[in-house]
Amino acid sequence: MNPSARLLIWDEPAAPLDIAQESLLYRLIERMAGQGLTVIMANHDLNRTLRHADQVLLLSRGVLYRAGSAKEVLTQEVLQSVFGTSIRRVELEGHPHLLFD
Repeated sequence: MNPSARLLIWDEPAAPLDIAQESLLYRLIERMAGQGLTVIMANHDLNRTLRHADQVLLLSRGVLYRAGSAKEVLTQEVLQSVFGTSIRRVELEGHPHLLFD
């Protein structure tokens, strides 16, 4: 990685990782973002997205469906509409989690 980079683009970076390595990766991403690096990531893990993303672009059938903060975009109603399945959003130890049917 270029140490003078200001933008990092990743496509599903946690896909091949085990749980411990995935946790380490997200801590590293948070640290880099905290230092001013812009991070753009394609991610299918909606719980990680809800917890870590500042802004979300949600696609449905390859077309932009919603854009905004994770809290605004990743709602039960929006996700149920896009994915066609029952979804509940709950708080656990101060963190939001999505439960899927």
